[in-house]
Amino acid sequence: MRAQQTFLPLSQQLNLKLEIFADLNERESTESTSKFDRRVESFLDRLARFDGVVYFVTHADWIETATQLIPGDANFSNQAPHSWPPAQSVEFEIQSGVWQFRKQRNLKL
Repeated sequence: MRAQQTFLPLSQQLNLKLEIFADLNERESTESTSKFDRRVESFLDRLARFDGVVYFVTHADWIETATQLIPGDANFSNQAPHSWPPAQSVEFEIQSGVWQFRKQRNLKL
């Protein structure tokens, strides 16, 4: 719910359809680290088959794991998501399975 509320203003501004994916949920207390990592990796793999700009909103634990797994044009694990301000937006474009950083911005809540 928090992630949806955070993204709503940007989705309205850019006329984007809001879709909900359970794979973007925070790590559950009963979920092992390896199971959580596989869930994040599986979602990223599905996105990598898409060419174009991708927006997704999730939680810090998910983002921290994803930055270690994203097949990109840079080492995103050096980006410190724990130091990003709340409602930070990072935009990527995916071309032939490679993630390219486009821009970063703070969302207005």
